[in-house]
Amino acid sequence: MRNGDTQSVAIKRGWTRARTREFLMQRYNTRVHMSLILASCALAAMATSALLLHAGVLDMRARYPVAMVAAYLTFLLGVWVWLRCMGMAPKGSRGSSASLDGDIPDLSIGQGGGGGLRLPSGVGPRGGTFDGGGASASWMDGARAPSAQSVSLRGGASGSSGKGLGGVVDGLDIDGDGIALLILALVVVLAVFATSGYLIWMAPDVFTEAAFGTLLAGGLARPTRNEAAGGWMAGVIKKTWWPFAIVLVVALVFAHYSATHFPEAKTFRQAVTMALHR
Repeated sequence: MRNGDTQSVAIKRGWTRARTREFLMQRYNTRVHMSLILASCALAAMATSALLLHAGVLDMRARYPVAMVAAYLTFLLGVWVWLRCMGMAPKGSRGSSASLDGDIPDLSIGQGGGGGLRLPSGVGPRGGTFDGGGASASWMDGARAPSAQSVSLRGGASGSSGKGLGGVVDGLDIDGDGIALLILALVVVLAVFATSGYLIWMAPDVFTEAAFGTLLAGGLARPTRNEAAGGWMAGVIKKTWWPFAIVLVVALVFAHYSATHFPEAKTFRQAVTMALHR
């Protein structure tokens, strides 16, 4: 009977996903933290694309998938760093075992408040938190636009090259291929900002999944039906892989169209500049 009572008490004291989310929402401004992580993803993607460009990989269709992989790995690394800063990092040789001690201190960050929930004994901080402003950014390369010698400017209201659609926009003669590429470029930019905004808005759920997965793996959380203690990464990937995939798909469509109709363009900016002045 005593063993059964002990087990019952342990289950009642186990953390649930709802309780974990409430704790995080009370103490941390998760959306600010997500903004910082996404900003680091953008920097990682741009740096990767620039390094590949300088290494001789001139085709955007080859660079963009590598850049997006670098961005997503940076995202997962950012979530792991966040867990460490919140005192919830997995320890030991296995990433699925949590070892936490003490009570998490009362930290008021942004919308946070005092009091709040206390983690059970065995849970505590491993370091300070990080906060501050941050914003998502387009991860497309920032190489210089082609010089005036490499771009053919055609002024006035002269006709296009006869590719089906053309016109004069703000004094620039843009043919049908240029208009199509500019539309694709706009779609890429909108996809980046839309998916970044979605991830920022869903930051409480994403971080809850990471924190709950860590507590679950450490035996501090109560598993729901058909849920195993598989660590935090599986849950985070399940919630976040598709926004990055959307950006990759639209970026590859842009890169393919640019390589077909503007083969001289090696970067996002060069392609847009050539489309404006073609």
